[in-house]
Amino acid sequence: MYPLKQNAAISILFWAGDISGVAVTGKTDGQWTKSISKGGTTGALSAMSVTVSECSKGWYAFTLSSSHSDTLGVLSMSFECSGVLQVNLQFRVHANLPDDLATSISALATSISSLSTAITNLNTKLGTPAGASVSADVAGVLSSVSAVSTKLGTPAGASVSADVAAVKSDTAGVATVNSKLGTPAGASVSADIAAIQTKLGTPAGASVSADIADIASGLDLTPVTDAIADVSSDLAAVKAVVDGTGADVQDLLDEAFGRWKVQGSQIILYRASAVNTPWKTFDLLDDSGSPSGVRVFERVPGV
Repeated sequence: MYPLKQNAAISILFWAGDISGVAVTGKTDGQWTKSISKGGTTGALSAMSVTVSECSKGWYAFTLSSSHSDTLGVLSMSFECSGVLQVNLQFRVHANLPDDLATSISALATSISSLSTAITNLNTKLGTPAGASVSADVAGVLSSVSAVSTKLGTPAGASVSADVAAVKSDTAGVATVNSKLGTPAGASVSADIAAIQTKLGTPAGASVSADIADIASGLDLTPVTDAIADVSSDLAAVKAVVDGTGADVQDLLDEAFGRWKVQGSQIILYRASAVNTPWKTFDLLDDSGSPSGVRVFERVPGV
């Protein structure tokens, strides 16, 4: 039983012979009775609409359309013609085949490569951190800003800058400003400001605010988040493919490389992982349809 991808359109050949095993030639499409069963349905097969054309030496061909392979499971077909032994074909229709898994893995590798490039670009933009890491640098800046905000308190106007401007423009209100500032933590308000500046250190740019803005503008994490989203999507696709094909791939491997044993007029298949436990049994028939273990012409699923 060969694997077939769901909704695939494919050309299929079959050989036609008579009861003596001699190739039968010269049969036309109209002489064939074609039947089909999809999805492992039991009971009578349904009429099948395909065109059978002769190749040579007893070989005939027809095209299987997507409407024939649209149902998962066992796909069975039979072709009957006067003077020809009935031809039976079986396929197992899968949502995905091993080749699909290879394609998804290749796409995943491409996404991982893109993620690696994005991380490299991010490191280049961030540059060498002043401390143990970029996170440590940012944490240090935030801590200093928090300390400054705590010492300054809530501004009387729209901002601390607005308060300072008001003091400069209205010397008569200095007493009011002093009242609002309260008792300085150090010797004076100036001393408090000097202490703050000492803790902040000399800014690398025009000001501490400019330094913070420069750090924020350099932290472009969009490539990283986009790449992570792509990888997550690809991993989900791979998982879906693997979940859908794992059991079918194992069946194919066991049937191809597992143990086979001919016993009387039957062949017994064993899984590669359990070579002493029968897995599948097929009856062996000669060209007249009788059980035989010598002149084997056909195998059919055992009862």
